[in-house]
Amino acid sequence: MSQKEGTEILLDTDVLVLGAGAAGCLAAYGAREQGAEVVIVDKGALVSCGCTGAGQDHFGAHLNTGPDWDSDEAATAFYSRPGWGVGPTLVEKTFTRVVGSMIKIMEVWGVEFYKRPNGSYWRCQALGQPGPWWLMMKNGRYLKRIFAKNVRKSGATVVEQVMITRLFREEDRITGAMGFNRRTGDFYIFRAKAVVLAMGAHQSRFSTNSTNNGRSC
Repeated sequence: MSQKEGTEILLDTDVLVLGAGAAGCLAAYGAREQGAEVVIVDKGALVSCGCTGAGQDHFGAHLNTGPDWDSDEAATAFYSRPGWGVGPTLVEKTFTRVVGSMIKIMEVWGVEFYKRPNGSYWRCQALGQPGPWWLMMKNGRYLKRIFAKNVRKSGATVVEQVMITRLFREEDRITGAMGFNRRTGDFYIFRAKAVVLAMGAHQSRFSTNSTNNGRSC
């Protein structure tokens, strides 16, 4: 529900997702699947924000097909190395556990991966991975547009062009946030039962990747 007085806008929700990149979109979609009311916020446009905004031609994942390099254990060990900024327990409970289901969701949404005649994914190896984890995409240059379409379709409330400037805390948890629309100046206050921080470690909105599909907001 919302209330607006002048340029101040108040939004109450079950789940507040801050950051509408790939991770934020999947978090919002997952919460909506569980029946939660969701508000997802980004300082850019949903269709192009985040590091996948320029498109993507690959997705890294282990699939537990049998070889040691394609296992949960290998993924946990790889992403727990210095430089990734996370420990084994966090990796095991997050990426290792959900990456397989992420691929399934992406395919339901309309993302197409190259496959061999036997139906297995076409994969390659790079960046020091222990095996060929990269799944190659056919229509990856439209990846973020596909994500944006399905997040809107899920019923999540999308708030674009809003820069978050402060998080609200109550004891040891985050209960909301505030920010302003960087184009209109409208001031937003968000209150939520749960908050997901999906703002990423860096921003590549104005760069291009191998798809040559760079786009700014």
